[in-house]
Amino acid sequence: SPCLFLTPQGELRLVGGDKNLYGWQEGAFVLRNHLPLPDGVGIQTACQTREGEVWVGTLRDGLFECGSGELQQFSERAGISDSAIEVLCGDGAGGLWIGTRNGGLNHFKNGTVARFNTPWGFLGTCASALERDSQGNLWIGTTGDGLFCLRGGQFTGYATASGLPSNQIRALHADGAGSLWAGTDKGLCRIQNGRVTTFTSGNGLPEEAVLQLDSDGAGNLWVGAGNRI
Repeated sequence: SPCLFLTPQGELRLVGGDKNLYGWQEGAFVLRNHLPLPDGVGIQTACQTREGEVWVGTLRDGLFECGSGELQQFSERAGISDSAIEVLCGDGAGGLWIGTRNGGLNHFKNGTVARFNTPWGFLGTCASALERDSQGNLWIGTTGDGLFCLRGGQFTGYATASGLPSNQIRALHADGAGSLWAGTDKGLCRIQNGRVTTFTSGNGLPEEAVLQLDSDGAGNLWVGAGNRI
């Protein structure tokens, strides 16, 4: 299925079901180049690193690197904990964070995979959302296990016991004011200085299932909730 993502420079890109990469230009998507993905792969997520590499995560065939002119595939045989990729995020230093459906969090750099799981303090199984904030901390949303922050090599967890309305995290966004916004199936949360504030339909949300988050150049937060914005 088609997949939208922003480049590190803030440019909108689309990986289409036709396996083409498009860029948004003057009010329309224009063809950038063709991605030589195999037939039949189910595209789930995509991202572009600061080095210009385009990565595509699939529902069952692992990870594809499409930026060097030669397609490379990485799956469980390459050490990734699960070939069902949910979400991708560049680490800003030439590596890639990988959220999987059943294998938690992975980090990939120079062909080497590191897995982060229970012994590290990360208790999530399905990593459904990833976001790096302005300090370089990684925030990981999970399906059922709450929210985690990886800061200085240590994981900090947030869950309903910490004030979240739900442990189902659908979307994450770090704004320029030092807040981390988390979209859940029961409302929108802001985490700032360790404090959790929740916004629901009682605060004006059109629906409480928050699926998408982003901000614009004017500092406004845009919230995709259900089928409404």
